Amino acid sequence: MTATETLTEALTPQEVADRARPYVTKKTIGKITLSVDDRGIYLQHGYWRIPVRPSHEPKPLFAYYEALADLNDEIQEGEGIKVTITSGDSLSDEIAASTL
Repeated sequence: MTATETLTEALTPQEVADRARPYVTKKTIGKITLSVDDRGIYLQHGYWRIPVRPSHEPKPLFAYYEALADLNDEIQEGEGIKVTITSGDSLSDEIAASTL
């Protein structure tokens, strides 16, 4: 087992969130900001799955998914842990659903 694999599996979901958050919050796509959905983080097949939520629905999607791919690389290189960044529901979707 490599040092990266050992570190990856030794962390808790909250520690992963704390390590990923600075990378995620500084990344923007136009006027869209991103945040980590702490509740959805889990370890699967040796990778931490980290859901990221946009402030509102991104359009076009290409730039959004490109930014998520960049985040994947930045966190893995900067923190030395194996991650997979996933797209979560936008915050504006959650706000709209709560007003129904």
